[in-house]
Amino acid sequence: LQIGGPHGPPRVIALIALGHTCNLRIIRTKLLSACGVEDGGIDGPVVVAATDLKQRFVIYETPRDLESILDIAKVADTLAFVMPVSEGVDALGHQFISALHTQGTPSVVGLLQGMTTLPHEKARRSKRNDLTKWFQSQFRAEPKTFPLDTPEDAMIVARYLANQRAQEVQWRTKYPYMLVHTLTWEASHGEAAVPAAENVFTVRMSG
Repeated sequence: LQIGGPHGPPRVIALIALGHTCNLRIIRTKLLSACGVEDGGIDGPVVVAATDLKQRFVIYETPRDLESILDIAKVADTLAFVMPVSEGVDALGHQFISALHTQGTPSVVGLLQGMTTLPHEKARRSKRNDLTKWFQSQFRAEPKTFPLDTPEDAMIVARYLANQRAQEVQWRTKYPYMLVHTLTWEASHGEAAVPAAENVFTVRMSG
């Protein structure tokens, strides 16, 4: 499935930390820089038009709790799993992967954070091979993994994301979801602004 492009809807990239020492904000900042945009430090989804890549992205730092992970997987085009090289994948990270298998996943990619902190090339190569082998064993399609520490790394990852084919998730055709920036309930006829079964509301969304 081919989506996105300079004039189509942006590709939704969800950053998911598989270890508690991951820094998703650094990953987001590097990806935005590769797209030619400075990170303004705002929370929530960030929309960016990568002119050189002829692609548009929504980059989202997913909170590290299971409900948020499962929710973002309902709307994301790509789940970018960030693995810290120093500590590796922790128990919560394993839980995320297991739960996502049950729900179903879109396209995935693995990002290795902290490769440059390892002092020797042999150690870096060994750690990358170990994490790549583990990550690919978790998914049938054996997804790609990339280091993401330097601007050069970020450019390689951004190019890959811009051209990655989106994997269809079959149940989305029956149960579609949307990712919005804001959502408010507007009560009708002076009713309380808390949704209830007997009340009528207008849902206003933006983004």
